[in-house]
Amino acid sequence: MPAAGDTFLIQDAHGTEHLHIVVSDPRVDPHHIVLVPVTTWEDYKDDTCILDADDIKGIPFLGHESCVDFQEALLTSEQRLAAAVASKKARHHKPVPMALVEKIRSRACESRRIPNKCLMTLEAQNLV
Repeated sequence: MPAAGDTFLIQDAHGTEHLHIVVSDPRVDPHHIVLVPVTTWEDYKDDTCILDADDIKGIPFLGHESCVDFQEALLTSEQRLAAAVASKKARHHKPVPMALVEKIRSRACESRRIPNKCLMTLEAQNLV
């Protein structure tokens, strides 16, 4: 079972992999798992949760200033995530520190771009 802080490289429709972080608590509800993608920070992107050098230290694939792309947050289930891993559309990677997960959670309710279904899941799990 995935856990809060686990990371996955997930392919988009073009086959490009993007790092996603589990920010919900799959132990509370394995049918509603929120994953947020991390992307390179650029000034036109959502600045609600910019990740600095301390946040990304030691995290694979992040060696530069990044941000959470709340607009592209995903709501999935343990079953669908396991199927994506089995079909090689997702690859499990090293978890991030819980301090980073908590930072992302605290900023999720500030973002105007996070999908309602993702925010509602975090609220239902008492994480925001």
